[in-house]
Amino acid sequence: MEKADLHVRTTATTGKYSPADVVALAKRKGLKAIAVVEHETMSGAVEALRAAPAYGVQVIPGVELVYERGDSNCHLIGYFVDPHNERLRREIGRAQGMRLARINDIIARLSVLGLDVRYEELLHEVGGAEVLTRLHIAQYFEDRASQVGSGSLREISRSWKTCLC
Repeated sequence: MEKADLHVRTTATTGKYSPADVVALAKRKGLKAIAVVEHETMSGAVEALRAAPAYGVQVIPGVELVYERGDSNCHLIGYFVDPHNERLRREIGRAQGMRLARINDIIARLSVLGLDVRYEELLHEVGGAEVLTRLHIAQYFEDRASQVGSGSLREISRSWKTCLC
């Protein structure tokens, strides 16, 4: 039986490996196909598509868009999408704008709690990520946990529940 992983992330968003490394890893794991599905970007899928022929792994380009209404949200995943489709690119741009507003809102709420997070610092910390997520903010605090006292750690935990969830 041939195997596939239909929800792979890369360093374009919250993944650990570059798009080319994800394709190479898929080959080593014996996968026939992978779907590179990132939040609000297609850049990881495009890079993985370029790397795929060298490894003989089928790459399915995908995207995950989040739609919010009040306290609810819906994650819509598209597979076999055309990364050059102009309507899709506009929708991705709209979704990226909403995500940026959400991240800035979280940063503002953290600031009210006395936790200083700078957007530019977050961008630097995540390296090549094109889209910032709540996970990046959580990792930002986790990376600093060893530098702060236990009282601050409790504050970070409270902030996670208050601001990030």
